[in-house]
Amino acid sequence: MKKKMIPAIMAMFLILCIFPARVESAEIAIDCPCAVLMDMNTKRVLYEKDSHKKQPIASMTKIMTMLIAMEYLDEGRITPEESVIISQRASAMGGTRLFLEANEVRTVDDLLYGIAIESGNDAAVALAEFIGGSYEGFIELMNEKARQLGMDDSYFGTPCGLEDKDNYSCAYDTALMSAELLKHERIYNYISVWTKEVTVGRNNDVKRVLANTNKLLTQTDYVDGIKTGYTSQSGYCLSATAKKGDMRLIAVVMNAQSSAVRFTDTKTLLIYGMNSFEGKYIIKPGDTVCAAPILNAENPTSELAVREGVYSLSEAGKQKQYEEKTEIFPSLSAPIDGNTPVGKLTITSNEEVFTLDLYPSAPIEKCTFREFLRRIGEYALY
Repeated sequence: MKKKMIPAIMAMFLILCIFPARVESAEIAIDCPCAVLMDMNTKRVLYEKDSHKKQPIASMTKIMTMLIAMEYLDEGRITPEESVIISQRASAMGGTRLFLEANEVRTVDDLLYGIAIESGNDAAVALAEFIGGSYEGFIELMNEKARQLGMDDSYFGTPCGLEDKDNYSCAYDTALMSAELLKHERIYNYISVWTKEVTVGRNNDVKRVLANTNKLLTQTDYVDGIKTGYTSQSGYCLSATAKKGDMRLIAVVMNAQSSAVRFTDTKTLLIYGMNSFEGKYIIKPGDTVCAAPILNAENPTSELAVREGVYSLSEAGKQKQYEEKTEIFPSLSAPIDGNTPVGKLTITSNEEVFTLDLYPSAPIEKCTFREFLRRIGEYALY
């Protein structure tokens, strides 16, 4: 193997799971015909049952709608306070809704609460039109994102999930887009909320109390999202997430015969995952690793940190032991910008070796001439 290929290969494994890509489905008693349990950090499947079967996903479609909204918010392309004029098309949506009126003005924040808590179809369409420039434009964004995520068994024909023969996915793909959504910390401000009072109507004169359709938020102390779905064609669906230590799990169940079954099966999967696996960051992205002296630097020592992390997933009670070794490059001299590697961190176990670049936590400025003379004077005294 050529040496120039090694860094690229190592980079692929910076965030990794010390576990097979796919495990044998455990003997778990669930009634839903399609399900998957996935570790968010690694996208590793811990349990599956017909997880690639294409079928309607109803309002779990809104996971993709929220994902695109989160990306636009984090990129600064829209803001939570930005005003959205509700279109006639959005206001006419049936099914679950906020009862928004045509030409009513709501903020992006209002619409996200309406989507995440109430599963409002009108709110989803209004936000989609605002972000995509049109209903059809947003559909293109949804399918482009699906392709980027490798959702090979999915196609979106609607931003809300109402009956549409061109709108389908599978348990595995739904877990993939759920994992991507959960990377955005601000989403928990919406999906973890149980109830919220909102004001709607052209005259801002209608008070409503929204109640989250994800009953696991009150039935458990470990679930903090994500989204339910139901139509007569899709059956009862749910994508839910739970966190234990560094490990965050995603359980997706589809086509349950009743709402109670979807919640029971989801709890079964999440409890199995939390009891059977352990996830741990050996080192987290952004962690400071050490401090090192840099020649001619303004400060005597400079903190060095990693950009990437190393995450280990293993069976419960079988976490591996790791050793860390730092190497600081020789002949380093200020100034050094924050994007220049200045060393390496090597993490090893009996079976794996991982190498991460070290960067200055902040740009390293060159010391002033006066400070340089002061240091020479100090050295002369010794």
